[in-house]
Amino acid sequence: MARRNAQNDKPVDAEATAPESTEQNGQVEGTEGTQPEAAESTEGTKGEAKVEKAEPNLDAFKAAAEAGLEEMDTDTGTLPLTATDRVGTEYRKLDGQKAKNLAKAWVEDSIREAIAGDNPSMQRARAYVEIRDALAASTASKSTAPKEPVDPAVGYANRLASLALAQRIVSNEVPDGVDADKAQEQASELVTSLTDQVEQYRNWKNSDAEDKGDEPQVSPVVKAAFKLATGKATGSSRASSGGGGGNSYDGPKGDVAKHIAEYMSDKPVGHFAKISEIAKFKSEEYGDRFPSQGAITASLFNSDGSPKSAEKLRVKGVEPVEKTDDNPKGARKLEDAA
Repeated sequence: MARRNAQNDKPVDAEATAPESTEQNGQVEGTEGTQPEAAESTEGTKGEAKVEKAEPNLDAFKAAAEAGLEEMDTDTGTLPLTATDRVGTEYRKLDGQKAKNLAKAWVEDSIREAIAGDNPSMQRARAYVEIRDALAASTASKSTAPKEPVDPAVGYANRLASLALAQRIVSNEVPDGVDADKAQEQASELVTSLTDQVEQYRNWKNSDAEDKGDEPQVSPVVKAAFKLATGKATGSSRASSGGGGGNSYDGPKGDVAKHIAEYMSDKPVGHFAKISEIAKFKSEEYGDRFPSQGAITASLFNSDGSPKSAEKLRVKGVEPVEKTDDNPKGARKLEDAA
């Protein structure tokens, strides 16, 4: 019996220890139950890693760009070098190519918004273009590869397109209460009246002579036109390489009076020519170049649009002809022409 009791004790002991085993199992289960918490912690860590890889912060870059726009020339939208340099510095501070790509995309979006947004502004568009160019220059400065020369024909075409778009933008920004047609007429009259000043200012800007003298007193409209055409500050003595009314030419300047005289030399007495016809004439004085229609007009007419008197004309044997219902503005060869 004792043996049976002893044998019976074993199952009793086993049963007695069963709860402990169960508790152990419970502890194991409890340990297993803590594994999801560990998993959650791991997921939390992953989540934190994802937060660290969020979109790059462009606040400093955008702030530098917007601050630069506060310094832009209100007539042309050009920015001082100090402003574009600050933007370039913030651009270089951006960490990684993704951040730089986002910065460039933001600038491109800003250009489009300035051109075709709810409140289009030619000045803001020009300013953002300068910022875009500054970013490109900032990137190129670190490159050791030789820079490919820009095709001058492409550069000139791009400049013409930019100016044409600028005029379209301004034409669409007619202020309230302004007669658009009348404004266009006044602008045309102003262009004609300022042609003398344009030639005077161009000659002064392009002159490399030590005795070129002080900057001539011209209308602010003329200065603004040169800023638009060259993309440079008014005081710059270097002409733009991108065209814009012939400002890129660095050689000897042609004499408009001699050009007109050459045109008329083989024409019969009484021959009439439009300004545009004279401008398109290929003369020995200008060679492969051509004088502007504005320069020819300024040679024949006063700043108020009236014909110059024979005493004031540098072209002999020619008389200016005002625009009429039958004829456009031009010049006629006189009977006493040599």
